[in-house]
This record gives sequence, structure tokens and C-alpha cells, in this order.
Amino acid sequence: MVGIVFGSVFTGTGTFFLVGGILGGNYSSGDAGDEIATKIAGGVLLGISIPFLAIGVPLLAYNIYQYNVRKNHAEKRDEYIRAYKRYKKQKEETSLQIMLLPSINFAHNTAGLSAVVAF
Repeated sequence: MVGIVFGSVFTGTGTFFLVGGILGGNYSSGDAGDEIATKIAGGVLLGISIPFLAIGVPLLAYNIYQYNVRKNHAEKRDEYIRAYKRYKKQKEETSLQIMLLPSINFAHNTAGLSAVVAF
């Protein structure tokens, strides 16, 4: 989030100077001295805007990309956690197992079924 804030500030400042430079370069008032000073100021503002935009735009784009990637990873992680909880709940509900096994007792000549209960 901090990178997005700094990228936005740099991009906004660069855009401000860029618009000022464009407006200063296209300014015409009819007074030659005023127009020359305004065109010089417009060129300076265009020059100032370049470093701000060169730093701000890539910084902002990278941090927005990273934010979206982390957000998607967090959503996927949450889905895995929910699936694991569903699995554990299903496993707990069906954890009782009853097995019937045939048994033969040769000592007393008997046969039958033995029940084994597992939790």
C-alpha cells in the first residue's frame, strides 16, 4: 500500500507539472515578454515532469500488480483453508467405524460374529 501511495504521489505531481508545461507552452497573450517567460516556464515544467513520471508510473504500476497478485494468493489460500475445514468436519462426522468380523473358536467348537468399534 505504501508503494501505491508513493507511486500515486509521484505520478500526480508529474502529471501536474506536465499539464502546466503544456499549458505554458501553448499560452499566448499578445505581450511578447509575457509569452517568452511563460514558454520558458512551460519548458521548465515539462523538464521537471519527466523524472516524476519516469519514477511514478512504473512504481505505481508495479505496486498495483503486486497488490492484485497478493490479493489473489490470499483468496486462494482462504479457499484452501475452507476446503480443509470442510474435510475435517466431514472426517469428524464419519469417524465412527463398526466392523463385523467372523470368528471361529476351535477350543469350544463355536462360530459367530465379533464387532469391532473404531473411533
